[in-house]
Amino acid sequence: MTILGIDISKWDGNWDASKAKQAGATFVFIKASQATFADPQFQANWQKAKDAGLIRGAYHYLDYTKSGVDQANFFADLLINDPGELPPVIDYELRRTDNNPSAAIGFLRDCLDQLIKRTELFENMSLKRPMIYTGPGFWLEYGDQTKSEYWIQFPLWNGHWISSNTPKIPAPWTMWQFWQFTSKGPGEAFGSECLSMDMNRFNGTLNELMEFAGIRIPVVNLNEKFESLDDRVKLLENIVTTLKQSGEVSKSGTLNRLDELTSHLANLDGSFTACSTAINQRIAAIEQMVGSPANLSSFHPIQTGLSTGVANPADPPSTDPGLTDLPVTMPVPAELPADLSGKIDPPSDMSGISDPTSTVPTPSNTSPGSVKYATCVTTALNVRSGPGASFPTTSVLHYGQQVKVINRQSGWAQFQDPEGWSNEAYLSFEQNSPAAQDNNQPAPGSFSFGICNTSGLNIRSGPGVTNPIVGGLTYGQRIKILSHKAGWAQIEAPTGWCNESYLSFA
Repeated sequence: MTILGIDISKWDGNWDASKAKQAGATFVFIKASQATFADPQFQANWQKAKDAGLIRGAYHYLDYTKSGVDQANFFADLLINDPGELPPVIDYELRRTDNNPSAAIGFLRDCLDQLIKRTELFENMSLKRPMIYTGPGFWLEYGDQTKSEYWIQFPLWNGHWISSNTPKIPAPWTMWQFWQFTSKGPGEAFGSECLSMDMNRFNGTLNELMEFAGIRIPVVNLNEKFESLDDRVKLLENIVTTLKQSGEVSKSGTLNRLDELTSHLANLDGSFTACSTAINQRIAAIEQMVGSPANLSSFHPIQTGLSTGVANPADPPSTDPGLTDLPVTMPVPAELPADLSGKIDPPSDMSGISDPTSTVPTPSNTSPGSVKYATCVTTALNVRSGPGASFPTTSVLHYGQQVKVINRQSGWAQFQDPEGWSNEAYLSFEQNSPAAQDNNQPAPGSFSFGICNTSGLNIRSGPGVTNPIVGGLTYGQRIKILSHKAGWAQIEAPTGWCNESYLSFA
């Protein structure tokens, strides 16, 4: 799993940090300085990011006009009162006019060594070392391949703009902490005045990012909360019982007090029951997920350091709205990627697709034998291998999609293409083929172009989540549609298939 973030400088103009947060950014790297002068937007951007609740890291662009020591001290002085949450970064990507890699690497070492001495920067950080930003191509030319033990002490922010799911890692590093994967992110959506901006990923979960940044993760003891709530319920029960036994209920004013206490008791008891039920549902869902052999076989335990990804669950539960404020980590929706790309595939039964487990009677307006065609009337509807929710999902129907019905049984309809069964509660039936789709949702086959409407979307080698990932789309990217199949769109460049649920068509 990866966490999305951005990096900015004066070139992003009057940056809106709250828009970046709303668009899905969790962290931001902000340019602080170059040589011995500050980025003119640094202080404003630094405060905006803090106010918006973004995890912050500052970076210094290393050039060769001042000594490495002087540049490190200037950078550190800018951060002395507020170092941020992430370790400071030295941006090493500038070639020298004399093309002398040895001289360049000397500047970098001097700068890093001096930053380490500025211990006041690292007091609240879990890592007492700065980071290095560089790219595999530049490091191959201007890096140092001989002193591995020195360089690997500094976490790598890897600048590699590539469409694949993982970047090339420059030696001697064997993993990346952060990855700048494109310079063409949707700038406006993330608060920039530029149309495009740099996009980044953190190699791990949100909790791991917080641990890396030295941010204390709050822990809530649910048992203590339930015990306290239970004690309050019992106290009110005792008060009500005492009042009833003493006969005080007949005296003036006491009856109103009793009614008030009874109302409080009912509310508290209902809250306690709801919380208990929700927790039990979550525990059962987690046990079901962990107990699945498919999930166990695809789960990658964390060995050392940061995780490199977890397999996606087969059919996870939906999020309980009654406990959204409790920091309980729940399984992500089905078809979030089992890789480091953070991109998404189609939703599952429990994350928005209509598929009730109970049998729904055949609609009364038509007899099963007279119906020949059906139209999907919900956002997404599972197609299963048999007439029941216990059968595996084989494909998905989308709103307005028309199918030919060949059989109806116990509230389920069987189709010819795509082959399978869906629940009739989410279908509209007609004797003849419907003349047209809903005006708000044109037929998939009529689309020529699509626009990605999520922050990252997997491209697969075929129409289905079992096919390998071959690339990805970014938010706002426009692609040409070649064909459609079972809720998947085949695209021309980059070549492959992606789920239509996350495309806007034109």
